[in-house]
Amino acid sequence: MSTDNLGRRQARCQALEILYESVVREITPKDVTKSLPTEPDGFASLILTEAQAQAEEAKGRIAEAAKGWTLERMPMMDIAIMRLALAEQALGETPEAVILSESVHLASEYSTDSSAKFINGVLSNLIQ
Repeated sequence: MSTDNLGRRQARCQALEILYESVVREITPKDVTKSLPTEPDGFASLILTEAQAQAEEAKGRIAEAAKGWTLERMPMMDIAIMRLALAEQALGETPEAVILSESVHLASEYSTDSSAKFINGVLSNLIQ
């Protein structure tokens, strides 16, 4: 794995942690970052800014693609992972296969046992 990929993976983890905290605390990601001892990674900040800008649109797309599921039934972490994936896709810098793979990895690491499969299915409808 190249250093760049490792750096991007860590940035995605950082972005996920910040976005999730913002959802739980019902504040913006920018407000979360104010309480951090250091500035977030530049790539993490870029994804977070895009995720915040398209928050409602992304949630609508996720709800539509997750046939038979409502947002209320989904774990907040799963929604956060998918929002970040859609934000990264909108930036247009990362191949969609990488976004999908990284999202599944985040789900395996941060969410429930069934989340990786669920997120793979939903995002496959949205980003490929």
